[in-house]
Amino acid sequence: MADRNARSVAGLLKVASDGTPAAKGVSKVARFLMAVGKDEAAAVLRHLSEAEVEAVLREITTISRLGAAEAAEILGEFGREQLKRRLEPQGGAEVARQMLDRAFGIDVGRMIFERIAPKESGRAFEFLEDLEPQQLAVIAREESPAAIALIAAHLSPRSAAALIDRLPDDTRALVVRRIAHMERVDTEVLSRVEESLRERIRAHATAETEEVDGMGALARILRTMGTAEGSEILRELQSDEPEIFEQIQDRLFTIETLLLIDDQDLQKVLREFSDRDIALILKGKTEEIRGRIIKNVSERRRIIIAEEYTHIGPVPRRDVEIASRAFLEHLRRLEDEGEIVVRRETDEYV
Repeated sequence: MADRNARSVAGLLKVASDGTPAAKGVSKVARFLMAVGKDEAAAVLRHLSEAEVEAVLREITTISRLGAAEAAEILGEFGREQLKRRLEPQGGAEVARQMLDRAFGIDVGRMIFERIAPKESGRAFEFLEDLEPQQLAVIAREESPAAIALIAAHLSPRSAAALIDRLPDDTRALVVRRIAHMERVDTEVLSRVEESLRERIRAHATAETEEVDGMGALARILRTMGTAEGSEILRELQSDEPEIFEQIQDRLFTIETLLLIDDQDLQKVLREFSDRDIALILKGKTEEIRGRIIKNVSERRRIIIAEEYTHIGPVPRRDVEIASRAFLEHLRRLEDEGEIVVRRETDEYV
């Protein structure tokens, strides 16, 4: 049967003047091989020249399927019986690869396939190479060990190593074993995993965009700038964008600001607040903040503030926020007037 089929296609694959099989004949032979099925197609391919094999299989990668009527017609042209049932023979890159494997074995088939595979399709998971290693790990970790193994096996060695290194120990062991035992994966599976990853990347990008805090970012930048430069920017904001200026001021002066004030200045500020106000300010604060405040009052005041703190007991959050806000506004006013200095990370002192 194979010999007869090979003779049938020989006349259609007449070599053109440039040494390649004629395009019209290649198209017809490709459809015939799809119609007869992978096993018979593989037997025919063994009788063709290398150039003919590549031309025919390249054509098959471009055809998704044949209609049942077209398949019956092409079989009739080759003197074969009509199909006994309606079929729509499949084409595409995966079918071409399977035909090659059956005709020449996996190793030779792979070499030929790499030459004929559509270049525009790109390598599987190639889009992941643009991610930072940590981003890649975050995205991939949401997949199963089987899917992660599939991804790693198709990445460049460097990207795959970075991904595997960032996996939890138990997951890493499963992934490594699955990679070692991996042989063939259906392209449909690859496509499903790729689409899942693309969707997840889009979701992560959206979440990250929604979480951008412009005011917070600007406040952090200003806190690291020198006093003179930061003050100049704030003056410009106060003139051009007064609403933004007020919001930035609120971000610049948080309760952590008192950590940037010298003990002497902080002591001066605390003397202007009552024991009860300080007790309220201490509510809900970190140990670092509470310790800094207590350190900068006299020993006698510490006892009184401790008694007030215990006496007032649990208080509404709103009362604590009011007391803290008054304290911060006072700090801001004193800095504006030059009475105290709030250090910046880049300030140098001599």
